[in-house]
Amino acid sequence: MFTLAGIHVVDLGTRASTAWCSRLLADFGAEVLAVEPPGGHPLRRHPPFDAAGRSIAARYFLANKASVPAAQAALLDAADVIVTSGLDAAGLADTHRDAIVCAITPHGLTGRYCDFPGNDLTAAARSGWASVNGLAGRPPLKGSGYQASLQAGTVAWGTVVC
Repeated sequence: MFTLAGIHVVDLGTRASTAWCSRLLADFGAEVLAVEPPGGHPLRRHPPFDAAGRSIAARYFLANKASVPAAQAALLDAADVIVTSGLDAAGLADTHRDAIVCAITPHGLTGRYCDFPGNDLTAAARSGWASVNGLAGRPPLKGSGYQASLQAGTVAWGTVVC
């Protein structure tokens, strides 16, 4: 088994897929800082919640990371890997040439759908998964939990480490 000890990761993402990618990097030994937007990572507001009112999803996806409230240039300058949900990926790659910039977005960074919002349900619909599940004439279905996000984060993790 390999280790990512000594690798510094800054997670600028706001999606489950980016949180999962950086969680996997942390699980393999990387030092990960999750930069949270004002109000905290959106996963902190996802149910279900534990008895103390904390999101169980956030506790799972954000495990093994230190969280910081705002991006600081020094954090990015020290990063070996920057994980983002599309936040100026090209600009980050230009200004941090020694870092791997991993952008995980619903529809890519270019093309006619790049600015469209997306989530697990839109991924299920665009991939064809929703068309073979559920009942005719009923609303589309998505997989349970965060299946598309977990798959995207796992593929992104594999891309970063290979």
